[in-house]
Amino acid sequence: MFYFGMKISPCNFAYKINQSKNIIKPQLAFKSLGFDSVSFSTKAKNPEFKKAQTLDEAFKFGYKELGIVDYYGFDENQVDSANFINEGLYQAKQLSKTPLKMPKYIFLRDLDNVQMSMAYTNGGILEVNDHIYTNEYITDEIDRIFEELIDNDVIIIGDSFSVNPVISSEKTDEFFAELMDDYSNISCARTLDEKLDIYHRFRVLYEKTSILNRYPKDLILRMVKAGCYGEFSQDEIEKFKIDLETNKNFPSLLKLFKNKDNVDLNFDFDIFKFKTIFHELGHLQNYRFVSTPLVCYFNSPKDYNPKMLEWLENEKGLKAAHEVLPYACLGAPEFIAETYANLLLDKELSSEALALYKKYNGPKVRLKKN
Repeated sequence: MFYFGMKISPCNFAYKINQSKNIIKPQLAFKSLGFDSVSFSTKAKNPEFKKAQTLDEAFKFGYKELGIVDYYGFDENQVDSANFINEGLYQAKQLSKTPLKMPKYIFLRDLDNVQMSMAYTNGGILEVNDHIYTNEYITDEIDRIFEELIDNDVIIIGDSFSVNPVISSEKTDEFFAELMDDYSNISCARTLDEKLDIYHRFRVLYEKTSILNRYPKDLILRMVKAGCYGEFSQDEIEKFKIDLETNKNFPSLLKLFKNKDNVDLNFDFDIFKFKTIFHELGHLQNYRFVSTPLVCYFNSPKDYNPKMLEWLENEKGLKAAHEVLPYACLGAPEFIAETYANLLLDKELSSEALALYKKYNGPKVRLKKN
């Protein structure tokens, strides 16, 4: 059942602290519930976001300005987590060109292996990982991704840390030097905002250079055939297929994914820390687009949604999706969500990517350059 059409009348807030679990849960006493479009406060035009000092203030802001019905799982000391989520949603609202569907419920909890967040579109639910959106945990997550970049030879250890020469450029080196300066001071008292900014900037180096161990081999091969990494002869593709199947990660294969063109710095980094929230909102805007996880296709192709096969066999579409991010190749829903996030970040995309986005009815945004 979908809840995006819910209209909420003014209500009374009563917050109770559960002393045994130290959790604050907002309890909403509604006067009435109907099924119409959600109405938001429009007293000021694009007012600057102001951080709440208490959870009570954060929850009230979410209800009044964003239409959020309820928040769950927030410890009384996690005001910064609530502020960050609210600010990300608020920034997206200001950038949206069309009425924006907001989540109705926000859950902060342990999402196990999910790195950032999940959006359950059939209930208007946004779940965010307390291991990321809580200040005390995120340093460990930043350390983890830094170590993975070293393991993947994206970052090289010498007299000092540097990026792999095959992805080095003046712009990338400058970006990396600033990032390492911030990372070296991570032990200092930093806000959640600052740590999430560092985390997402590390992921810029990670996303397009750490492909081999993160995606199904069939999808990787399809991306290569589609020309996502350059033009190859049929013999070269066959050799690549054998190496892929036998897990031979020799330098020539790794170099395919590690080059300076795969480090994308074309973003508005002032709001880059909200990228994952923007991505999940992209899913919520296209809640009618239901899909099965891509892994199901490779495990049981016969039972899989034929729309996914259509997507995977469209080489032109895969190449356009890969330009946005390899993750966007996982299916039309992920392409829509990732493209939506990139547009909010004012990233310039190719005409092919924008045409594909339009084909799948991606939500419109107000671009800064316009």
